[in-house]
Amino acid sequence: MKTTSILGLLAAGLFAASGSADAAIVYSGVVNLSIPTNFDGIYIDIDGMSSSTTETAGWDINPFFGGSVISTSVDFHPVADGVLNTSSILRLDEGVEINGALVFAGSPGGSSTHMGPGTSQFQEGVEGYIGFSFTTNDSDGPYFGWLLIEVTANNPGGVVTGWAFEDTGAPILTGAVPEPSSLLLFGLAPLLLRRRRRA
Repeated sequence: MKTTSILGLLAAGLFAASGSADAAIVYSGVVNLSIPTNFDGIYIDIDGMSSSTTETAGWDINPFFGGSVISTSVDFHPVADGVLNTSSILRLDEGVEINGALVFAGSPGGSSTHMGPGTSQFQEGVEGYIGFSFTTNDSDGPYFGWLLIEVTANNPGGVVTGWAFEDTGAPILTGAVPEPSSLLLFGLAPLLLRRRRRA
């Protein structure tokens, strides 16, 4: 295949990717944040892609005591068993659609009954998803997202693996991350352009 044909395909691919870029999943990547076994916990800023062991502006969710207690800010609403700000956060499996038809807890809030033997509860040392709706630090949204967490009963080993949200307000599946094909396409562009200059 001629280099010009490759470049034409690349341009078409870039155009298609940019057309679908309107609907984008924003992903933290694998962060593996340890959850402290103290009252301070770990403050997570979803759209700021940051965390701190001290309260900072823009934080959204704060698991503490190993994740056996989870606090949420005024802008963050987890999928829960009720609409009260004390409603229990539900553990979700991978592939569950987070959308406006679900029940979200009020905020600011706190959950301390999300661990247990129930099918929608978190078990110690087992990963599960928290679905949520939130508003960004710039007051955009609400957007739907997920956070993957492993909690403990105030023992070491609790961890937040990562999180993602859909930045258009569209639903998102728990575990969904950006498609690697578009990232690969953009990554190949400089290589193909360099090859053409040499030809």
